[in-house]
Amino acid sequence: MNKISTQQPATSNLQHVTGNEQQVTSNRIRPRDFFRLIDHTADIGIEVWGAGYPELFEHAAAALTQLLTDPETINELETRELEVTGYDPEDLLINWLRQILYLFQGEGFLTAVSRVTHLTDTTLSAGLVGERWDSDRHPLVNDIKAVTYHGVQITRRQGNYFTRIIFDV
Repeated sequence: MNKISTQQPATSNLQHVTGNEQQVTSNRIRPRDFFRLIDHTADIGIEVWGAGYPELFEHAAAALTQLLTDPETINELETRELEVTGYDPEDLLINWLRQILYLFQGEGFLTAVSRVTHLTDTTLSAGLVGERWDSDRHPLVNDIKAVTYHGVQITRRQGNYFTRIIFDV
């Protein structure tokens, strides 16, 4: 895996989140408050941040939705449970985003809200709420083809966790 940051890597032990059995709520987060576009040749790059690992993963999912369509147009009509594995935190993050992208590309499901309910170095469980894509109501902002490993690294700076993600368009 390419490492793009010389910042100190985040510790390898993710915060263990469990016992949060409540349903995913409709508390939507505003994507522009926790991600920004970064320059990248021919693809789309973002930097995402969060106060902890669960929030970082939730923010990355919300940023992906923002890149796909206007999140304000997505109704909370359907719930999905998602379980993802990875070899390390970065692989887990990429696989998480790939699953959300697959739900959109393969099943036409747009995620309005995601809540991580369990997270370790290599496993993640989450609830997703959203609805099926309707081209009349959900404008396609970017045609994202894939989530890449290019330069992905999770770092910790100033009390927050950061990562950069490159999407193939």
